[in-house]
Amino acid sequence: MARDDARGRAALALGAFDTPESRAALESCAAHAELGPYCNAALYRLTREERYLDALAAAPGGPAEIRFRIGPYLLRHAESDAVHRLLDSLPPEEPLVPEEPRPGSESCIEGRGEARRLRRATACFNSS
Repeated sequence: MARDDARGRAALALGAFDTPESRAALESCAAHAELGPYCNAALYRLTREERYLDALAAAPGGPAEIRFRIGPYLLRHAESDAVHRLLDSLPPEEPLVPEEPRPGSESCIEGRGEARRLRRATACFNSS
Protein backbone atom coordinates (compact mmCIF):
# COMPACT_ATOMS: atom_id res chain seq x y z
CA MET A 1 0.00 0.00 0.00
CA ALA A 2 2.75 2.48 0.85
CA ARG A 3 4.44 1.80 -2.46
CA ASP A 4 1.23 2.58 -4.37
CA ASP A 5 0.86 5.80 -2.37
CA ALA A 6 4.39 6.84 -3.29
CA ARG A 7 3.76 6.03 -6.96
CA GLY A 8 0.56 8.08 -6.85
CA ARG A 9 2.37 11.07 -5.35
CA ALA A 10 5.09 10.72 -8.00
CA ALA A 11 2.43 10.81 -10.72
CA LEU A 12 0.97 13.98 -9.19
CA ALA A 13 4.45 15.50 -9.07
CA LEU A 14 4.86 14.89 -12.81
CA GLY A 15 1.95 17.27 -13.30
CA ALA A 16 4.28 20.14 -12.43
CA PHE A 17 6.42 19.48 -15.50
CA ASP A 18 4.85 20.41 -18.81
CA THR A 19 7.24 18.44 -20.99
CA PRO A 20 6.58 15.82 -23.67
CA GLU A 21 8.25 13.17 -21.50
CA SER A 22 6.08 13.81 -18.45
CA ARG A 23 2.90 13.91 -20.54
CA ALA A 24 3.87 10.64 -22.24
CA ALA A 25 4.53 8.97 -18.89
CA LEU A 26 1.20 10.18 -17.49
CA GLU A 27 -0.73 9.18 -20.62
CA SER A 28 0.80 5.70 -20.53
CA CYS A 29 -0.43 5.13 -16.96
CA ALA A 30 -3.80 6.88 -17.22
CA ALA A 31 -5.64 3.56 -17.66
CA HIS A 32 -3.78 1.83 -14.81
CA ALA A 33 -6.15 0.72 -12.05
CA GLU A 34 -4.26 2.21 -9.09
CA LEU A 35 -2.30 5.02 -10.75
CA GLY A 36 -4.92 6.13 -13.26
CA PRO A 37 -6.71 8.61 -10.98
CA TYR A 38 -3.44 10.29 -10.06
CA CYS A 39 -2.30 10.45 -13.69
CA ASN A 40 -5.65 11.87 -14.82
CA ALA A 41 -5.46 14.55 -12.12
CA ALA A 42 -1.94 15.51 -13.20
CA LEU A 43 -2.98 15.55 -16.86
CA TYR A 44 -5.92 17.81 -15.99
CA ARG A 45 -3.48 20.15 -14.27
CA LEU A 46 -1.38 20.29 -17.44
CA THR A 47 -4.16 20.56 -20.02
CA ARG A 48 -7.37 21.65 -18.26
CA GLU A 49 -9.24 19.15 -20.47
CA GLU A 50 -12.37 17.92 -18.70
CA ARG A 51 -12.06 14.43 -20.18
CA TYR A 52 -9.43 13.74 -17.53
CA LEU A 53 -11.86 14.72 -14.77
CA ASP A 54 -14.50 12.46 -16.34
CA ALA A 55 -12.03 9.57 -16.23
CA LEU A 56 -11.20 10.45 -12.65
CA ALA A 57 -14.87 10.39 -11.62
CA ALA A 58 -15.24 6.90 -13.13
CA ALA A 59 -12.07 5.56 -11.48
CA PRO A 60 -12.38 2.47 -9.29
CA GLY A 61 -10.70 4.17 -6.30
CA GLY A 62 -13.98 5.67 -5.24
CA PRO A 63 -14.98 8.98 -3.71
CA ALA A 64 -12.78 8.67 -0.63
CA GLU A 65 -9.61 8.60 -2.70
CA ILE A 66 -10.75 11.59 -4.72
CA ARG A 67 -11.87 13.51 -1.63
CA PHE A 68 -8.81 12.94 0.56
CA ARG A 69 -5.92 12.52 -1.85
CA ILE A 70 -6.66 13.93 -5.28
CA GLY A 71 -9.17 16.66 -4.41
CA PRO A 72 -6.75 18.74 -2.34
CA TYR A 73 -4.15 18.47 -5.12
CA LEU A 74 -6.63 19.67 -7.74
CA LEU A 75 -7.85 22.52 -5.56
CA ARG A 76 -4.29 23.64 -4.86
CA HIS A 77 -2.87 23.34 -8.38
CA ALA A 78 -5.76 23.32 -10.87
CA GLU A 79 -8.78 24.94 -9.24
CA SER A 80 -11.62 25.50 -11.67
CA ASP A 81 -15.40 25.28 -11.88
CA ALA A 82 -15.04 21.78 -13.32
CA VAL A 83 -13.01 20.64 -10.30
CA HIS A 84 -15.61 22.10 -7.95
CA ARG A 85 -18.38 20.32 -9.86
CA LEU A 86 -16.49 17.03 -9.56
CA LEU A 87 -15.94 17.43 -5.83
CA ASP A 88 -19.53 18.57 -5.26
CA SER A 89 -20.83 15.52 -7.13
CA LEU A 90 -19.18 13.09 -4.71
CA PRO A 91 -21.57 11.34 -2.34
CA PRO A 92 -21.51 12.75 1.18
CA GLU A 93 -19.16 11.20 3.69
CA GLU A 94 -20.67 8.77 6.09
CA PRO A 95 -20.68 10.31 9.56
CA LEU A 96 -18.39 8.81 12.13
CA VAL A 97 -20.41 7.00 14.74
CA PRO A 98 -18.95 6.97 18.24
CA GLU A 99 -17.93 3.53 19.34
CA GLU A 100 -19.96 2.16 22.21
CA PRO A 101 -17.89 1.11 25.24
CA ARG A 102 -17.69 -2.62 25.80
CA PRO A 103 -19.68 -3.87 28.78
CA GLY A 104 -17.49 -4.04 31.86
CA SER A 105 -14.72 -1.84 30.50
CA GLU A 106 -14.56 1.70 31.69
CA SER A 107 -12.24 4.06 29.91
CA CYS A 108 -11.07 7.33 31.36
CA ILE A 109 -10.73 8.68 27.81
CA GLU A 110 -14.11 9.86 26.53
CA GLY A 111 -14.80 9.13 22.88
CA ARG A 112 -11.70 7.04 22.41
CA GLY A 113 -13.11 5.08 19.47
CA GLU A 114 -14.24 8.16 17.60
CA ALA A 115 -10.87 9.85 18.00
CA ARG A 116 -9.15 6.75 16.64
CA ARG A 117 -11.41 6.75 13.57
CA LEU A 118 -10.82 10.47 13.05
CA ARG A 119 -7.06 9.95 13.21
CA ARG A 120 -7.36 7.16 10.64
CA ALA A 121 -9.54 9.30 8.36
CA THR A 122 -7.24 12.30 8.50
CA ALA A 123 -4.08 10.21 8.10
CA CYS A 124 -4.99 9.71 4.43
CA PHE A 125 -5.42 13.44 3.94
CA ASN A 126 -2.23 14.37 5.79
CA SER A 127 -0.09 11.87 3.91
CA SER A 128 -0.85 13.37 0.51
